[in-house]
Amino acid sequence: MNRKIQGFSKLSKKAKMEWLAKVHLNNPEKGIHLMNSYMHNDILIQKKHDEFIENTVANYFLPLGVAPNFLINEELYTIPMAIEESSVVAAAAKSAKFWISRGGFKSHVISSKKIGHIHFTFDGDQKEIFSLFTTIQKDLISATSVLTKNMRNRGGGILDVNLIDKTDELIHYYQLEVKFETCDSMGANFINSCLEEMSKYFLESAENQTTTYNSGGANIQNGTGFESRNADEQTDFLIMKSLNEAAESYYGGKLSYFNNISRMNPLLLKYLVKFSI
Repeated sequence: MNRKIQGFSKLSKKAKMEWLAKVHLNNPEKGIHLMNSYMHNDILIQKKHDEFIENTVANYFLPLGVAPNFLINEELYTIPMAIEESSVVAAAAKSAKFWISRGGFKSHVISSKKIGHIHFTFDGDQKEIFSLFTTIQKDLISATSVLTKNMRNRGGGILDVNLIDKTDELIHYYQLEVKFETCDSMGANFINSCLEEMSKYFLESAENQTTTYNSGGANIQNGTGFESRNADEQTDFLIMKSLNEAAESYYGGKLSYFNNISRMNPLLLKYLVKFSI
């Protein structure tokens, strides 16, 4: 049976369950019954579960245990632990019992500030890329205003954006370094969403500015002209091409608008790739 499917995310939850049972299970009827048996009886609570992630077909139960007697910063806590491995909760509880008479655990927040990067290469006049950045620096932050609204209401948001020259480490290599305050949030999804939006705005701004220049400069368009590069340029090309392919594999279609952007001469942003830390 052909297990390939298109438009799966567009199906209703019921249709997803039926497809899964029919294509992957020996007894579809029994499989659907099992999936339904794990659903919450309260429709509203189940709706919340369904909206946590994509393509939900059932709930997955884990035992919820607790480890008491955790003295942390002079306050006692009982720690909930949802885990499938035996002895872990018992070991944690035993550790808490051992340390409670020895002062417990001490913890403090070092910082809630985090940094994200947008990595790209540019082989035009360095003055032009820094001039572009100076012009749109504030606009880069404004472009994320919808995404940062809630975080700003909590006292966080984007603190600063800087263009970093990394050409001493890799030919034509630059970074946009973005500093964030994420308050009590880990902030990974928040940071990635902001970086992606800033990448789009940065690329569009560069494309718009190139209309005032004559076309020229290097041409990398997915390998075109590769043979004419020297050894360093070939290494640079392969590194950035690999990074782009890896990012596309990880982010899926989200990076599709970064393909074939080498036509932006002389403001040439080749294989723009987004990462964050």
